[in-house]
Amino acid sequence: MGDFYKMHFSYFQNGIKDTKPLKTINIDQLVELIKNNPKKDIIKDILQLRSSGDKYYKVLKEKLPNITPNCSVHAKKLSGDSFNENFISFSNYIYFDIDTDIENYKDYIINTYGHLITLVCKSSSGGGISILIKVSNQLSQESFKIAWSYIRNTFFKEEPIDEQCCNIGRSWFIPYDEELYYNPLNSIEIDFKNIIPIKSKNANQYIKSHTCYSGYTPFCTNFKILDIKEVYKNLKMQSTTKVTNEILDFNPVYVCKIFIPKIIPNTKKHKTYKTIIHNLAYLNPGVDPIYIFSFIYFINIHYAEPSMEYEKLLKFFQFVYGHIISTETIKPTLKLKRIHFNTTCEYNSDTKNAIANKLNGIFKRKVKIDQILDAKEELESLKLPITTKAVANSTGIKLRSVQLYYNCERIDFDNELLKINMGIS
Repeated sequence: MGDFYKMHFSYFQNGIKDTKPLKTINIDQLVELIKNNPKKDIIKDILQLRSSGDKYYKVLKEKLPNITPNCSVHAKKLSGDSFNENFISFSNYIYFDIDTDIENYKDYIINTYGHLITLVCKSSSGGGISILIKVSNQLSQESFKIAWSYIRNTFFKEEPIDEQCCNIGRSWFIPYDEELYYNPLNSIEIDFKNIIPIKSKNANQYIKSHTCYSGYTPFCTNFKILDIKEVYKNLKMQSTTKVTNEILDFNPVYVCKIFIPKIIPNTKKHKTYKTIIHNLAYLNPGVDPIYIFSFIYFINIHYAEPSMEYEKLLKFFQFVYGHIISTETIKPTLKLKRIHFNTTCEYNSDTKNAIANKLNGIFKRKVKIDQILDAKEELESLKLPITTKAVANSTGIKLRSVQLYYNCERIDFDNELLKINMGIS
């Protein structure tokens, strides 16, 4: 029985609450299901709901067919004594999950680890990617844990792998991805004799005792890291807006500014670096990419815990920046900024913040008062009752705010701005 089930997965037809499998499927059947998923319309609805922030997508997701990618079983429950009763055989594939919203992250994984992995595809909810790696070793309960941890902490050391997906009986909702990556010839053999366990606070981790992995060649290795002082001299770190008034202008525009977190954890490195690369490319059109890479290298060394290995950092940078060049698409992080101080203004930061807060408060009141007075005028022209409730319904402003500003006159905002620029408090 074990020989038949080896390299097979248990298939559950009726969602996550289905405890007993309908059948077993092999890797080729799984690939076909992912490419031509009969539930693709539901999965498209899940993607749309998730992208719009509707949590109902989770309800639909839990009804999708799923498999146990690491093994075949009589029933899902494998805890305690149930393991011997329900477990049939290891599939000899090990499943990894990455939760990320980084665009084209699947391409990056394929380019970096395509010579190792058997299968890579988008997840069923569109919020990450799923990976299968085939292991040629005979696995047991203990060696499976060692193998999972070893692969995660050696090959995928720099990737935001979901640590909760390391159990043998883990379920995987079958996704829909016509462009999945599949290489049935890839397989790895783990030298268990030369792996030693390292105790950590969360779980056992395993590394090879005397060798390390260096199985790929970066696209380019001739980047020379520049001194950070030179980098700052040549890179623009934030948007600049021309100010005509002596102290400040009030001009709502979208601006971009480089932000470096005090600590960049392992799970946030790819997203943080990608954001900074896009922002620097947006702020510095046509700049030599060596300046951007040197900046990424600097923050990786000084702010990341732990730092990403140089070769992987370089390859990730080339992937992200290369995509910007090839698609001519930059996705900066923009923030609406209304108040811009003149560079010649000698106010300190506390004074500037106080003025900005005051002016923003006046502007917000002005907007609400204008909406309320406009609604009152419209109700009057329609010969409808003019009440605070009618104004609230018309504007969408909360009733309490309408009552607060109901009898106010319009604010002369230009005059308020003039008083600030003339130094009148």
